[in-house]
Amino acid sequence: MKDKHTQPGSRRSAFLFAILPALLFTLLVEILDVVLLSLLQVLQRSGSDAVFAFLKGHAQSLQALVSAISCAVSCIVLLPSAKEEMGRFLAARRTPRMESAWETEEDGVPGGRRTISLLLPAVSLFLSLGLNLVLSLTGLAGLSFSAGEMTRNTLSDPAYPVLSLLVYGLLTPAAEEIAFRGLCFLRLRGVFAKKEEAKGTLFRNLLASSGTVPASLLSAALFALYHGNLPQGIYAFLMGSLFALSVEITGNVRTSILLHSASNIFLLLLSLTGLYNSLCTPVWCACFLLPGLAFLALLLGFLDRGNKRTGNH
Repeated sequence: MKDKHTQPGSRRSAFLFAILPALLFTLLVEILDVVLLSLLQVLQRSGSDAVFAFLKGHAQSLQALVSAISCAVSCIVLLPSAKEEMGRFLAARRTPRMESAWETEEDGVPGGRRTISLLLPAVSLFLSLGLNLVLSLTGLAGLSFSAGEMTRNTLSDPAYPVLSLLVYGLLTPAAEEIAFRGLCFLRLRGVFAKKEEAKGTLFRNLLASSGTVPASLLSAALFALYHGNLPQGIYAFLMGSLFALSVEITGNVRTSILLHSASNIFLLLLSLTGLYNSLCTPVWCACFLLPGLAFLALLLGFLDRGNKRTGNH
């Protein structure tokens, strides 16, 4: 008799249960954005001239506050489930068998955990800037962090740079990672997990048996759809896949939150200081994108090179 968890109906239910947090988070954020922005428009139309001038002069700051409220409320709704899911993930990761397997992988990396903790941020920062430069150079519009837009907002609304760093650099990355990696990705791992051993290195066995690869790609695709436009979607898909992989490698969702936050702050600071426009050339793009890809290949190569055994992890 087949295990009930392998039945098609059960698998479909588990799949829907896994993607539901991402869909719910996206829906809640969109609804709250519309409601709050509509309230601001009503206030702007019905208020005094002073209120109208204030709202118009601080439009971008208010947009940042709306984003902060929408993400915070949506995250709070999902937080209890996220805590449970992350607790189960950590408990499974800390079993003697899994701890031993990942310690073996870390032993295959020169410098061990310290090297991993340096390579992951390097990959994230270099790729985040390199990918944004590619999107800018190819003429795609609607990037999250536009240097020209940031400069204009700085001149017209001095409060916006500080708010943008707090909201887009700290709050929204934490909320998005909890929804898309802390819930969606971790649940999808269970949907795509396999009991049988895959041939190859221990690292490949760990990824295959846990369902990490399809889970990371699908959760990243949902993360891309959440952003609602092509350039941000491309960027979100690629970086979302990296953030999911970082969770698997380190065994902690806090890693993806830190990487996401650091990448956003890095891009925002470059925009605020006007350096982004100066870097927007093919040469500088290559100077960031190629090392980012090289660091990623180096990290994966370290993890994949050791202990070419086919089982018992």
